[in-house]
Amino acid sequence: MSAETLSEDLCEYLDVLGLGKAKTALKKSLIGAFVDGVIVAEIIAANYPRMVELQNYTPTSSAVKRAENWSLLNKKLLAPLQCELGEEDIAQIVSRNIQKESVTSFLRLLQSKLILYKPTYTAEMQQAAAEQRAKAAVATPQQKTSTPSAAKDRRKSAGDALSATSASKTIPSASAATATSAGISATKRPSMIKNQQILSIIKSKEDVRRRASLMKESDIETLFNEVAVKYRIDTEARAKQVDQMQKRSAEIDSHISALRAQNLVICLLCMLSLSVLSPFTSHFLPPLQIQLLRRTI
Repeated sequence: MSAETLSEDLCEYLDVLGLGKAKTALKKSLIGAFVDGVIVAEIIAANYPRMVELQNYTPTSSAVKRAENWSLLNKKLLAPLQCELGEEDIAQIVSRNIQKESVTSFLRLLQSKLILYKPTYTAEMQQAAAEQRAKAAVATPQQKTSTPSAAKDRRKSAGDALSATSASKTIPSASAATATSAGISATKRPSMIKNQQILSIIKSKEDVRRRASLMKESDIETLFNEVAVKYRIDTEARAKQVDQMQKRSAEIDSHISALRAQNLVICLLCMLSLSVLSPFTSHFLPPLQIQLLRRTI
């Protein structure tokens, strides 16, 4: 795959989001389509439409307008996602002084951050819906019979308020938690390592799910048979080891019993010898030594 070509996993992701036009633009010119920030806004809007006002992000070739797009992206969208970029990163993106690998890494990181943000977005939607129901419950009859245009204006104002609420929930450490998509070294941002680890875990899980979905029933049966054969071989080997240990234990017990019988016979012979020779040994050994000898036996 050439450096200019978009990776297959990102192509599939953009297809799922329905961003075929953005995929074509990125495959044609990865950096050229990325630097104005419009595609990033479209990806976020495809996941959480109430969070983005796409009319605020316009395609442009002007460096000044690109900087405005990325500043707005950073403040209203990337900060709540904990994917905020630093000023140096934005400056390098605007000046097109970035590498294609950095663009791909940032898009993958953005994908993982969007997945992690889903519970927060759902809670915000539920809270906004609850507030709307509360306002509707206390509305006067005159407000309830308002014109359709007035109702449309109220819905628009509620959507604007929700976007402002999402943008205001920034996390102070979000800037240090993002990947350096503009080529900034990892030593300047220690949290990049953690983000890359999270990204690799998510990617590995997706690979496992994809492989499992592509497996046929015959493949699953073959894998099961291989595991069963390996388990049976291991079980038989362990059973042989247990049998050998039991035989060895029985041999040791038999040997110990034979030694005990042999010691008993020796002790009896010694005692008998002392009894027979005691009249003769009393002339040569003192009584105390004879008693000590008997105790020793």
